[in-house]
Amino acid sequence: SRGGKQQLFIIDQHASDEKFRFEALNRESRIERQPLVSAHPLQLTPAQEQLAEAYLEIFRKNGFDLQKDEARPPGRRLRVTALPSCQGMVFNEKDIHDLLYKLEEAQPSEGSQSLEGGLLDLDGHRALWSTALVRPQKVWTLLASKACRYATMVGKALRVSDMEKILRNLGTLRQPWNCPHGRPTMRHLVDTDAARKAPRKTL
Repeated sequence: SRGGKQQLFIIDQHASDEKFRFEALNRESRIERQPLVSAHPLQLTPAQEQLAEAYLEIFRKNGFDLQKDEARPPGRRLRVTALPSCQGMVFNEKDIHDLLYKLEEAQPSEGSQSLEGGLLDLDGHRALWSTALVRPQKVWTLLASKACRYATMVGKALRVSDMEKILRNLGTLRQPWNCPHGRPTMRHLVDTDAARKAPRKTL
């Protein structure tokens, strides 16, 4: 219910369970770092460089070590000293630019709303980050595939307790609206109060 009104939703059991598993994997996964033999200088715009400096911890959590050289000109001050090592995937400067782009997209816009509205705050979720930690596309794809593989299958018959567990899990998420592949976890069907008050058609 929202504001005392009853709302009816239909829930996608696979997408909902996949989203919950993805968020857990994203939160708990640790990516190893492979030190480089020699530091690799980055070529960034001054704005990109400032953004990278502001989110050095996110780069570190994603397996990138960046060091700053104050003696160099703006846009050339950051150097990569380590790259991620994750299930045989090869990372390079392109992945750093990809992560910078995602960080730019994730910047909260002016007037964006908080998370306090909860699961049914349909107006407030759109400006928020889709997940707790921004990831390069390669890592996102890997985690999404793993979450999908182990999620409750479409069409599988569930006990009531299993259905309730999926709903409880969904209610704990910061961003429950879509699975990482973009599939909606739920659809709003009807405002039951409005439906009851609507004039009935006579045959």
